[in-house]
Amino acid sequence: MVNQEFLNKAEALKPELIEETVSLKGCERPLKDGDEIVFDFGNHYVGYLSIDFSCTGHHQDAPFYFQIQFAEIEKELYQDTQDYHGWISKSWIQEERVHIDVLPANYYFERRYAFRYVRIRVLAVSDNYSVMINGLKARTVSSADEMKLSHPSFSEEDRRLDEISLRTLHSCMQEVFEDGPKRDRRLWLGDLRLEALTNYETYQNNDLVKRCLYLFAGTTLEKGRLANNVFISPQVECDYQTMFDYTLFYINILSDYYENTKDKKTLAEL
Repeated sequence: MVNQEFLNKAEALKPELIEETVSLKGCERPLKDGDEIVFDFGNHYVGYLSIDFSCTGHHQDAPFYFQIQFAEIEKELYQDTQDYHGWISKSWIQEERVHIDVLPANYYFERRYAFRYVRIRVLAVSDNYSVMINGLKARTVSSADEMKLSHPSFSEEDRRLDEISLRTLHSCMQEVFEDGPKRDRRLWLGDLRLEALTNYETYQNNDLVKRCLYLFAGTTLEKGRLANNVFISPQVECDYQTMFDYTLFYINILSDYYENTKDKKTLAEL
């Protein structure tokens, strides 16, 4: 069941993502078959990577073929993904294999990734040339505004915990509150409740909470039942699953929203 009026209100509340460019120096070492290198961006980011490649030696007489892995923690980089046979789809694993026919080239990855570490492994070049990595750039995205944050006084341990939790929320605040920016990347009721509560005390992007409430209300199952989660691309569509306790979370989320905004109009409508 679709309530187009609610979906229109959700669309009007769609946030403009805040972008930041993070750059890393490349590697001065020429790379041949089997060589690999790991780059550390120093923090967790969600966004789009581009890499500036060139070559040295004789003319490039064969494509450059490489594998890239994105990881949130360093341990991920060295796990053999071929050994994974879990119930969550293997397609969520953050790796790609790429051919580049002509160097130099600035290769841009179209997919959005969640990462701190990037591992590049040369799978094949010819004997006549080597590959150079001149630099990397990450175009990061989030709807969380760091300028709105205030930082209470904490002990050093609590300050570090707070910093990490804020970074986690920052990564999950995209066009909706995502359950996770690495996989699923969906709007779930249970995750929304916790993320909204934290948001009120930190980034205060209350319109994003309101948007998510309208998305759930705008697309429901039979007899108006709320689904566990909602997809937003290529169009808004609720999942086919529903759980009674998850449905009840909507009441908590709406109540918390009203307590923090005093928005009576939205309360009455939803």
